[in-house]
Amino acid sequence: MKKIAVMQPYLFPYLGYFQLANHVDEFWIYDCVQYIRRGWMNRNYVQGGSENRRLFTISVNKGHREDRINNKFLADPFEEDFVKLIRLVESEYRLFEFKDVAVSLIEDVASFASGNRDFVDVTMYSLEKLFNILAIDTNISRTSTLPIGKHERGQERIVSVCEEVGAECYINPAGGRSLYDNNLFASKMIRLGFMHANSLSYLERDNFSRCFLPLSILDFLARIPPEDYPLFLESAKIEF
Repeated sequence: MKKIAVMQPYLFPYLGYFQLANHVDEFWIYDCVQYIRRGWMNRNYVQGGSENRRLFTISVNKGHREDRINNKFLADPFEEDFVKLIRLVESEYRLFEFKDVAVSLIEDVASFASGNRDFVDVTMYSLEKLFNILAIDTNISRTSTLPIGKHERGQERIVSVCEEVGAECYINPAGGRSLYDNNLFASKMIRLGFMHANSLSYLERDNFSRCFLPLSILDFLARIPPEDYPLFLESAKIEF
């Protein structure tokens, strides 16, 4: 059974994003829809040694409200944003053994971005690097390469993606359950599943007792030895 997921592109998203990718055969970047302003595609939190979460943002051009994700690009001062992020990670995780793994990743992505400001290109590059670091062998592609009707919206468009790539099963994060109608997918002979991410588990080992909200994958990389990556990637549960 061919399983796929469809997610918007995020720079350094939380662990659950990669748990989802690890549980499917193909991971499709949903870049042909409207870019969400003040969303989380270009920002996230880290929290290593401080009492409060620290927000980072990589600047993206303002453009128009109707801009599609694949029409966005990094805007000044994005190079300064990467420098600030490196300094932030070095400061927050200075006492963590694997800090340099996260720092090296940011430096690599910043170097790529210096020659290519396309937001999706930069995000795809960072995700491919992270797939390699985490040993996720799932194929990653863009929905903008598929002949999907522009008139379709919401779950109808996701169904079209599934049909176009021959998927027999679609997996979505459990938080989006209300957006999907199982009867619609069943009518198209597509099994609908939901993944319950398990991102708290790796923080529990460090007695992380504060109220938890998902942190950037940079936090995970700074804390966890590479040999333990599979344990956490496989800890998510799929419900049908």
